[in-house]
Amino acid sequence: MSRRDPAVASATLDRPSDERVELDVSGMTCGACAARVERVLGKQPGVSDALVNLATGRVLVEVAAGAPGGERLAEVVRQAGFEAVLRADEIAERDQALQERERDQARHENDLLRRLAVAAPLAVATIVLTYAAPHDPTSQWIVAALYVPVQFWCGLPFLRSAWSRLRERTTNMDTLVALGTLGTFVYSTVILLTADATYEHGVPVGELSTARLNYDMGAFVIAALLFTRWCRSEE
Repeated sequence: MSRRDPAVASATLDRPSDERVELDVSGMTCGACAARVERVLGKQPGVSDALVNLATGRVLVEVAAGAPGGERLAEVVRQAGFEAVLRADEIAERDQALQERERDQARHENDLLRRLAVAAPLAVATIVLTYAAPHDPTSQWIVAALYVPVQFWCGLPFLRSAWSRLRERTTNMDTLVALGTLGTFVYSTVILLTADATYEHGVPVGELSTARLNYDMGAFVIAALLFTRWCRSEE
């Protein structure tokens, strides 16, 4: 804070006949810098007082009605060798950035909800069909068809994140999800395409034909993680 008595300055700034202008000033390193800012502002027409807070870089200026505006005062400070912006402009920029983040968050939440709305029923159908008729060829193909949109559309955020980390030669939790679900897809698809459909007395025989497809596990994982992330985004 400059050497001026804050109580006196505050009382002066509270006079209703004047207007306040707030500036954010950077580049002040000592009390002499603060005094210089106060001095150059005090010389401007219509300025009755200026209070500099060296610690925060904020400057509160009292100007008479109709005096030069805040942008002019900021320019005067810049001409004195410091960086200065109107506090009101900064607040507006922050508000705009905050609103943009809120819009991005809302879009993210809606995207998660749409993907969850597709993944959840498909995952349930996949699990039911897998356990109801694990060795029925028609049921297996239906399960595979149901899993494709779950893996490649509902699970797309995990795949994108994993790919981004791979390009940066790093990993995260989405890398494990992508590897696990893609591994499930590849394994189950190989089983589906190469399984021996030979049956004896109604029981499938052959090593591949007796293996159960795991599409249901991948669908459950993707749906559960989408639900978890959607819940977190709502907090």
